Amino acid sequence: MPVYTVSHVDPLRICVIMVGLPARGKSFISQKVVRYLSWLSVKTKCFTVSNVRRQDYVNQPSAEFFDPSNEKDREIRLQANRDAIDAILKWFNEEDGCVAILDSSNVTVERRNTVAAIFKKNGVQPLFLESYVDDESIVQANISDINSTSPDYEVSSR
Repeated sequence: MPVYTVSHVDPLRICVIMVGLPARGKSFISQKVVRYLSWLSVKTKCFTVSNVRRQDYVNQPSAEFFDPSNEKDREIRLQANRDAIDAILKWFNEEDGCVAILDSSNVTVERRNTVAAIFKKNGVQPLFLESYVDDESIVQANISDINSTSPDYEVSSR
């Protein structure tokens, strides 16, 4: 008898919703979960909101873009989140996905409630996974890594 089985659940539709401040390892954890579940033959995919935002809206944002009081850019960030959720639902419905990961900060209770309600309404079980890091040296190391590897911080060759 296999250790991992999902035969009693039909259909298996779970969305792992990442929660945490920037530079806390959410994307790293997301990729590790995808790799592990895929190794177990569970159809899994990560949907990273910042990739959607870079692709469809703002490639290299300024610091002001992320300012919570900046209403115009806040709407772009929310739309990128909605687009990622729509892509997840499409993936579940058209490609028979089992586990999706919404890689985004989702730090407010309001955002988490909204996202959970959308998934529940569409027959997807939400599961929240918070990445909490309070060791400042780890956060600073993550920020340095992000600054050197993220497309948001690429230096133009002009």
